[in-house]
Amino acid sequence: MPFQDVGTSKRKSMSRGRILRIWEQHKGICVLCDLPIDGAKSTWFIEHVVALELGGKDTDDNCGPAHYACKPAKDREDHRRAAAARQDKADHLGIPHRSKIKSAGFAPPKDKRKPATAPLSKTLPPRRSLYGGA
Repeated sequence: MPFQDVGTSKRKSMSRGRILRIWEQHKGICVLCDLPIDGAKSTWFIEHVVALELGGKDTDDNCGPAHYACKPAKDREDHRRAAAARQDKADHLGIPHRSKIKSAGFAPPKDKRKPATAPLSKTLPPRRSLYGGA
């Protein structure tokens, strides 16, 4: 099956004038759910209808206002499709899948240390009081 070669377009700056132009072009309707956006009360942003990572262009025609609540579902689907496209491209180019490297583990220590519970070989001097007295 042929792969869809999707390059990422360069992102342009999103000036206030451009945001207003895109808002007016879509009449304040969310491009993801087709519901009106209350610009003063709702949190919204400018979304690329066809994601840049899927070959979408950063033009006003490919942008529109969207609710922040609508963003996660679209992002999940865009990332899933982009990952599949990258995998198809790698398969088409004959790039091998990453092999699983199996570790041999750690070598056992070479020196035999005394366990921490071994008794001391010498006696310690008696403790002195820090606050005077006996």
